[in-house]
Amino acid sequence: MNSMNNNLLVSVIVPILNEKNYIKEFIESVLSQDFDKSRMEVLLIDGMSNDGTRNIIFDYSKKFDFIKIFDNPEKKIPNALNIGIENALGKYIVRMDAHTYYYPDYISQCVSIIESGNYQNVGGPTVVGYKDNIQKIIAAANYSFFALGGGKSHDIMYEGYADTVSFGTFNREYLLNLGMYDTSIPFAEDDDLNFRIIENGGSIFISPKIRYKYYPRSSFKSLFSQYFKYGLWKSAVIKKHKKPSRISHLVPPLFVLFLIFFPILSLFSNFILYFSNIIILTYIVLSFIFSFKSKILTSFFDKILLVFVHFIIHTSYGTGILFGMFKKKKNKVIKKYSFSKTELRNLQMKSLDLIIRFQKFCNDNNLKFFLCGGGCIGAVRHSGFIPWDDDLDVFMPREDYEKLIKLKNYSKSFSIIRTDDKIFSGQTFTIVSDNNSTLIKKEQLGLKIPRGVSIDVFPLDGCPDSKIKQIFQMIYACFFSLYTARVPSRNHGWFAKIFTKFLLFVIHGNKLRYKIASFCEKRMSMYKISECKYVKELCAGPKYMRNIYKREIFDSCVYKKFENVDLPLPNGYDSYLKTAFGNYMEMPPKEKRVNSHDVVFVDLENSYEKYKNRF
Repeated sequence: MNSMNNNLLVSVIVPILNEKNYIKEFIESVLSQDFDKSRMEVLLIDGMSNDGTRNIIFDYSKKFDFIKIFDNPEKKIPNALNIGIENALGKYIVRMDAHTYYYPDYISQCVSIIESGNYQNVGGPTVVGYKDNIQKIIAAANYSFFALGGGKSHDIMYEGYADTVSFGTFNREYLLNLGMYDTSIPFAEDDDLNFRIIENGGSIFISPKIRYKYYPRSSFKSLFSQYFKYGLWKSAVIKKHKKPSRISHLVPPLFVLFLIFFPILSLFSNFILYFSNIIILTYIVLSFIFSFKSKILTSFFDKILLVFVHFIIHTSYGTGILFGMFKKKKNKVIKKYSFSKTELRNLQMKSLDLIIRFQKFCNDNNLKFFLCGGGCIGAVRHSGFIPWDDDLDVFMPREDYEKLIKLKNYSKSFSIIRTDDKIFSGQTFTIVSDNNSTLIKKEQLGLKIPRGVSIDVFPLDGCPDSKIKQIFQMIYACFFSLYTARVPSRNHGWFAKIFTKFLLFVIHGNKLRYKIASFCEKRMSMYKISECKYVKELCAGPKYMRNIYKREIFDSCVYKKFENVDLPLPNGYDSYLKTAFGNYMEMPPKEKRVNSHDVVFVDLENSYEKYKNRF
């Protein structure tokens, strides 16, 4: 970075790419600024233009030494802005755009206002210009509360604090300390930066004295594309910060989901049909009211077109946010660990050693558990591990399950882990993890929990007789699972995937998610096993939580030889296994005889503490 030039007060930074038709007019507008040119510099950061833009800039730079050009090989706006900030010599950064007209006192007003108070970003409200009739209609939408949700930056008379502002003027040192622009968010970089300013206790100030004129898109097609991109990258900002800057940003995606699903659902319910019609009618009426209130438009036909523009903005922005929600982040590919026969057998023996210690711990504390899943099948069919299995699972009656959590600090050889308001395990059940080994699964990457060879502990809950109560119990269980594991539904259809992603998107704070999950867990586990005819495994995922077992299956335990020890199974293990797995005594096809977990790293001799910063 360059050292500060005491004479320079302002560095204007401008990202550009193939601006041959605009760059000359823009530079002339900068030259017409009433700010002292000896105290400013203009940095044009070019994404390797090939249309003659660079030649025009070079001609100007020969006449005016404060006009400079820098290369931006990445061709992205936030990269260009960071290059400008790093190479700037001025105290203040004034961010400008080559497609916008700036009034002659723009820079001087920016400097005057940022120096008049404790502001981290200052700018002016968006004044929208137009050169043809379509631009005029779109410009009217920019001033419509119904179109854009009443952001302060769209009120041309507003002066005061706001949550965002276009372009902006900043103290350079403040931007450097803040981390500059996030290059992973190429189309909503201003929103993200302003979000971080607010989050870090800074303030954003808007003044109508800072004047510029923005020209919107001149076709409905380009308007849809523009707002789709806004929504697409707005979702990236929301996902990054775990919340929207304004609740109004969630209204368009909700509206799009309504348009998709309610017409289908209304085929099955008159109530939903009437409700849908009321919503649509309300939307149309509001759109007409705000369109005909427009002071920019005078033509009846233009006001009707504004209704259409409202719809384009809402649906394109909402669709963009939804696409952004479901857009997969490209993660580094980590290969699944491939076990040799010897390594898999060593892992099984480590798991056996762990469950022997766990059994002693349960016996000492009068806790009941049963082998379940593959461990239970292995005990019956193989008198030990299923040859390709890589872990053990157990059931615990809810009462014993809750006691186990209270005893989590009483064992030195293993850790008892359950998601709460301080710990996130990524699982809906409890994990018993060996403290002297390391086994890391793909879903555990980055988690700050003990990650050794483990036993998964699933609670058994009482199931009410009433079908209605069973439905509500399942609903509570689904919400508990969603907000505890915090991942959308997989392998259960596109509707479940979209719906659960949206629910996670709306409830974005982990503290709130935990509160909802805790409430749902209390409601789903409110039925005591001793007072019910049936039990369920509600923390085992959608595939198994639907299963209903007779209570007497789990009234007591029977011991079966498992490798070289006796381990407890439910006394009605045959009925349990048939309900859960069908003909469990039949061996699966050869291609399915593989360990099911995505293990990425194993060290059976060393504690996870050795690797916690690596994974």
